[in-house]
Formats: sequence, structure tokens, C-alpha cells
Amino acid sequence: VFYPLLALIANLTESFTGVDPSNSDLTVASASIPLALTIFHTFFNVANTIILSFFIPLIIKIVTVMMPAKEEDSEDEFHLTYISHNMMQTGEISLQAAEKEVEMFSALVLKMFKFLPELRSAKTEEDFEKVFTRIEKNEALTDRMELEITKYLTNISSTDLSKVGSQRVNSLLRIIDNLESIGDSILQIAIVRKNKRETAVHFDQSLNDNIAHMRVLVERALDVMDCNLKTDFHDVCMEKAYAAEEDINKYRDELRLRHLNALKEGVYDYETGAAYSAIYALYEKLADYVINVSEAIDNSKKVAENVELLQELVDAEDDMPRRFGETASEEPEK
Repeated sequence: VFYPLLALIANLTESFTGVDPSNSDLTVASASIPLALTIFHTFFNVANTIILSFFIPLIIKIVTVMMPAKEEDSEDEFHLTYISHNMMQTGEISLQAAEKEVEMFSALVLKMFKFLPELRSAKTEEDFEKVFTRIEKNEALTDRMELEITKYLTNISSTDLSKVGSQRVNSLLRIIDNLESIGDSILQIAIVRKNKRETAVHFDQSLNDNIAHMRVLVERALDVMDCNLKTDFHDVCMEKAYAAEEDINKYRDELRLRHLNALKEGVYDYETGAAYSAIYALYEKLADYVINVSEAIDNSKKVAENVELLQELVDAEDDMPRRFGETASEEPEK
């Protein structure tokens, strides 16, 4: 393959330069040799890339065997992605970085929430403990994220911020407090599940279905909350947030009524009823923190709108003397 390749490169080079790089007279060939080398190296690298692309799956397997990833590496490590205490910028830019970090905080609690169904579906103690440990680790991360973001926002608040910026700092502080409380609630649900498993308390299908439906309603509310955090605060959708909260409260009331009737009729024992009511009550409590997040965003929106309206009124008031002065000079009779 090598000799035909050299012949091809020589022909290509000669067609561009008019000089054969394989000419025995080096003085003549030297003018075309740099181009010939360029063509050769380009062809070599492109050919290597094409050939190696077919071996990518095999390379991945080899590297994975040589350097196995530590399980849940990303969950064991803590770092803030968008903000740094050593790189404080202007107040408004720092606010944007903090808001991005809060979005990451929201993504973390949503990931935690999705672990809860795995607790129920775990078939072995090992599987259950694995999921429970992941929830515990993530809850510890929420505590650290709350602390670090709070410190950062406190530093921002000491800089020159507009009234809107100051309100957004207050809203972010309220948001991260509620996000951390969501993480706490998820851990509490996991602990009730663990105690239930250790005491051999079993739910029948209807109780499991009720809790599953409550979980779906709360997850819907979490999705609305996450969407509100990721959109501009002018576009926050409170209608969906309040609708999700109302559905959860109605279903909680319905479950509570059924639960009390079931206890009176002896449908299940006290231990089962206590675990069951604790779980759906914790889901509803979690939803309260969720609506608090959207309300904090909405509050920032209202403050911004009021500030804008006030500024328009001030500008209009400042403009009135000038306008009336012009009118008086142009039309004295008026």
C-alpha cells in the first residue's frame, strides 16, 4: 500500500506545483517537497481517524476495564458549578450565576425524588440499602449547597444592588431554604420506608396505589416548580403551580378521610395505618415547600413590575414641566 500511496502523492504534488518531488535532482525536487509532506501527513491522519473510528466500542471497553468508574462518583463530590467566592463580579452578574446554581439545586432534589419508587421496588435488603444510601448522600449535598449558596448571596447583598436585585436575593434565599426542606422531606419519606421494612409492615395493593398516585401529583408539582426556576421570572406560571397544589391538598384530604374510616372499621392495624398516614402526609408537606418556591419567584416578579411602574411615573412626572413649558411658550393663551 505504501509505494502506490507515495506515487499518488507525487502525482498530486506535481499537478499543483508542476514539479515531481521524486525527482532525483534534489535542487529541482526541493520546491515541491513541503507540499508533498503536507499531503502525506494529512492523508495519514485522516486514514488513522477513519480506521480507529471502527474500534471506538472496543477502546471504550478496554479503558473501562483498565479504569473502572467509582460508583456514584459525582454524588460523593461536592462543588458549585457556576459560582465562586473568590471571583465576585458585579452584583447583577453574580445574581445570574447564583440563579444558575439554584437551578442545579432544583435538579438535585428532583433526582432525589425519583429514587423514592426504587425503595418500594427493591427486592433485596442490599438493593434497598443502596438506594437509601444514595438518598442520604444527596440530602447531605442539599445541606451543603444551601450553606454555600447562602454565603454567596450574603456577599452579593453587600454590593450595590438595585431594588429589584435586592428582592431577587431575598427570593433566592427563600427558594434555597425550601429546596433544602424538600430534600429533608424526601429523606424523611425514605426513613419511614426503612422503618416500615424493618418492622415488616406491609401495605396492600390499594394503599400502594394511593401513595403512588400521591407521588405522581407531587412530581407534577415539582416539574412545574423546576420549570418556573428555569424561565425568566417575568414568565413564571402560578396558575399551574396553584392547580398542582390544589390537586395534592384535595387528594390528601380524601386519603385522610379514607384512612380514618379504615381505622374505625379495622381494615388494617395501627402500625400499618401509622406508616401509611406518615408517608402521604410527608408527600403533602413536601408539596408545601414546592409551592413556596414558585411563590418566591412570583414575588420577585411583582416587585420588579412595581419598580418599573414607579419608574415610569417618576419619568412622566419629571417630563411634565418640560412639556407644559413648551406648550406655554408656543401658545401663551393656553
